[in-house]
Amino acid sequence: MRSKLLALLLLATGWARAQDPLVGYEYWFDQADADNERIFVSQTQQNELDLGNEAIPASTLGLGQHRIHYRIKDSSGEWSSVLYRAFSVFETGPFELVSGEYWFDEDDQNRVVFPVTPGQAIDLTISPDASALGIGQHRIHYRLRDDHGYWSSVLYNTFNVHSAGPFELVLMRYWSDPAYQTPTDMTEVAINPSVSFWETANDILFCDWSTTGNTEVFFQIKDDHGQWSSVISASIDVDAVTGAPIAPSLPVGPGSVDPNMSYDYTVTPVAGAGGYTWLLPNGWTGNSTGNSVTVQTPGTIPGIDSIGVAAYNGCGASDTTWLVLLATGLDPGSFNKHVRLFPNPTNGESWIVNEGSTAIDHILMLNSMGQVIYDERPTSTDRYTLDLSNAANGLYTVRISQGTNTTTLPVMVQH
Repeated sequence: MRSKLLALLLLATGWARAQDPLVGYEYWFDQADADNERIFVSQTQQNELDLGNEAIPASTLGLGQHRIHYRIKDSSGEWSSVLYRAFSVFETGPFELVSGEYWFDEDDQNRVVFPVTPGQAIDLTISPDASALGIGQHRIHYRLRDDHGYWSSVLYNTFNVHSAGPFELVLMRYWSDPAYQTPTDMTEVAINPSVSFWETANDILFCDWSTTGNTEVFFQIKDDHGQWSSVISASIDVDAVTGAPIAPSLPVGPGSVDPNMSYDYTVTPVAGAGGYTWLLPNGWTGNSTGNSVTVQTPGTIPGIDSIGVAAYNGCGASDTTWLVLLATGLDPGSFNKHVRLFPNPTNGESWIVNEGSTAIDHILMLNSMGQVIYDERPTSTDRYTLDLSNAANGLYTVRISQGTNTTTLPVMVQH
């Protein structure tokens, strides 16, 4: 059933006033302004007319928005200007909510209808299917419908779609320039290998920053699904670093090792180093970014191997320093105390010195893959120059033959 409209025919003051007495007013709805459609309502003659309490029936109007137009007539037959008010005609209650619909973002062509338990007031929980949405921020729009077919206003909520786990952290970036869009000192550091949890403050390195000392640093972390974290800030003591550190000293630790044992190796701290990278032989375990490392040897180890260490900071990494390792169980006959090779490590030339009575008749040098890269039968019997200036960095094996005896010596090339 449609409600009757109580039309308050008011302008700003709600009064009409004229020099000649006012005798009445007429009104019409919407465009129904023909002579037989306008309705005149006479009033007792008066100089002021209050229309605030006039009740105007609107039962013949359809549901929806309408306009009522009206004008006032005085005793001389003159009319005022036409005034109007907008209003709406609604169904009478009670009303019950019976259904709703939702859609994502701007995709209102694919609205999804959902039922609700009918009621004048409801507590609504829906479980929309967002499986087809891409990663990132989205909006869900929704509205409710009552038992008379009327819809509520459209409401919305913002939400984010994230990748399904597990997540690994792969990259960090940080800066101090507060210009978030294009910071001038942004630094990116790969997290390799990726991790699920990371102590960020321990891994922030700086290179030639204009601001040193206590500095407000902003940073973000990126996961393996391409998602960045929120920007976080921390006050950090920034070192005045302008270049990569020098190579560490030779690691201090056992030069002879046994299988299934634990050993400690240490280097003297390097000025300007933010951390250290330890390179272990195949099968060894241990991890450290400090100037010392604890390692565990495997069940079997080769006769000759090496452990390396490099220092790094925000400007780069140093050369790697290598310590040659010998297996304790290696056959003592494989080494001749009268044959020496030095310097070792070398960055160019090394010398083989024979301090024994048996002459050297054959020198063979092999790389880590077992390939022969040097094969010489020297004429000198007590001293021989081994030119390694063109050899790649790495560990090599030198086999020195003296008649029926063979001496095996490791040599590390480090340019």
